[in-house]
Amino acid sequence: MIFADIGVSLVKVLLVGLTLGAGLPALFALGLKGLARTEVRPDGTLAVTAGGRALAGVTFGIVTLAVVVGIVWIVSGGH
Repeated sequence: MIFADIGVSLVKVLLVGLTLGAGLPALFALGLKGLARTEVRPDGTLAVTAGGRALAGVTFGIVTLAVVVGIVWIVSGGH
């Protein structure tokens, strides 16, 4: 096997590991941070900002989609 092929394979494994291994939990944490963005209402209560709610929705949607695609791929015999 040529060392260039080994290097390319190593980079592919590293990228997939970072994306799925650390990337999805990082996106989930970013969604939680979005839900933590609050503003004080005139009556003194706290409410999640619209931007925080949108950030959380997008990031949680990506994480959910990745989980569903992974489950479908495994169930279909793609493992």
